[in-house]
Amino acid sequence: METKVIMFLGLLLLSFISLVAAITASSAIVPSPIKILLIIIAMAFDLLAFASRYYSQYMVAFLKQHSKSIVLSEENAYKLSETGEAVIARKGENYVATMYMSVPLYVSGSEMSPEERLDFGKQIGRLVSINKDPVRYTTQMRIMNKDFYIESIRDMVTSTENEVVKLQESNGPRAEIERLKGRIEMWNNILNSVGASQSLELISYAAVSASGGTELEAVTTAQQKARDLMSGISATLGVMPLLAVGNELIALIEPEHSIPFTTVTEQITKKIEEEVI
Repeated sequence: METKVIMFLGLLLLSFISLVAAITASSAIVPSPIKILLIIIAMAFDLLAFASRYYSQYMVAFLKQHSKSIVLSEENAYKLSETGEAVIARKGENYVATMYMSVPLYVSGSEMSPEERLDFGKQIGRLVSINKDPVRYTTQMRIMNKDFYIESIRDMVTSTENEVVKLQESNGPRAEIERLKGRIEMWNNILNSVGASQSLELISYAAVSASGGTELEAVTTAQQKARDLMSGISATLGVMPLLAVGNELIALIEPEHSIPFTTVTEQITKKIEEEVI
């Protein structure tokens, strides 16, 4: 039976129970004000029942919004642990917890000599063998979301322009007005430069998983594996890996967070305009 039908019948049942209680209860037991309140409650349940025929999905979402489990996907659902540092999935009777670690790499093969590239390859070879359990190493390039940075620059330009207008209206110092105009020109140049082309970032990370009969067991085991792996990476590459949490974690497991929607929309629109022109 659909959730919408179950909700509709359940609300009608609650309305019926409230109405029967208001009508059949003895006045000696239930005072008149309480009976009136029960009738109002029954009417409210009736309204909710008929509203659920059209808005049941919103009502269910409202009732579940305080749930501790953050569901990131309805298909093959997985969720974040309470600490926000592990992704948990249900596999049959067991739980699988996966933890992601960002690995900061400050070198590029294009800038290395042949000997340095050989040494770096040996380091990566040792990195693969430091852990007995399977580890996924990934490097991905993605478009940086500059929307917040661009918006902050626009806000600074707007506030500075307002200062200039106020000084001009009050016959403020000419030198101060010119200084503010110079600042506006500077921020506009930065804004044009930032928005002129895409900015890309290259990130590397490792992922390790562990299973357990309970969520806590799976997360605890994954945490221990992650600590061991981070120690091995630090000793091998000389860098300090960090656990990915919050938005950074979502960016590693959700493709739509890797490429900001607004940025892609702007690119598609620009391409269409160029084709039309």
